[in-house]
Amino acid sequence: MGVMGARYAVLCLMLAAIFSGISLAEDAAGALNQEGIWILNMGEKKVTMVVYQHDGLLAGACNGDDPDPWNAAMVGYVSGNEIELHISRHENEVVMETLMSGKTTGENINGSFVQSDSLGRVTSGKVSGFKINPDVSEYRPAVEITLAVALIKEPTTQATEETNPANSRADKSRFVDVTTQSDRVFYLGWAWKPGEPSTENGPSKINSSAVL
Repeated sequence: MGVMGARYAVLCLMLAAIFSGISLAEDAAGALNQEGIWILNMGEKKVTMVVYQHDGLLAGACNGDDPDPWNAAMVGYVSGNEIELHISRHENEVVMETLMSGKTTGENINGSFVQSDSLGRVTSGKVSGFKINPDVSEYRPAVEITLAVALIKEPTTQATEETNPANSRADKSRFVDVTTQSDRVFYLGWAWKPGEPSTENGPSKINSSAVL
């Protein structure tokens, strides 16, 4: 009886494994297609997410700009219309973890999220989202977006420097304002100020009409 019981137990385990494998295969085959670029609304925050899918397993990335541009990694799974996502974000030595779960149609997500960080802060709320593009190659992380903005601003900065009034003042400084020399007498290229002794080569007589 002992041998027969052991064989029976092994047979039951084998059957359970077979049926479990069949069930997992059916779940993977019936998993809704989540692959693409999504927009998620988490409370008052908006998140852009790219999803890559392998059967029922999900992986990808997220980015946002609240309060500054940031990027995060994402993993999760989908089974039937049930979806769960885990987002991990590191910023300024602070680790932030977000867990989302809900229902999906393949085009929309509705559920809830809970979020905590390494400083002990915890928030939670509702999450909703929709797929905006099935092409994952169109996803751009926040770092690239920030770089593009910097490249746009650079020519403007250069143009401002070229039109800086300080440059114009520097050019004008080469010319002398004769009105500041009104107390001097100009005679055949010489300048003499009344009260100064005349030199040997200076004018001996002053024409009053030459005074500026």
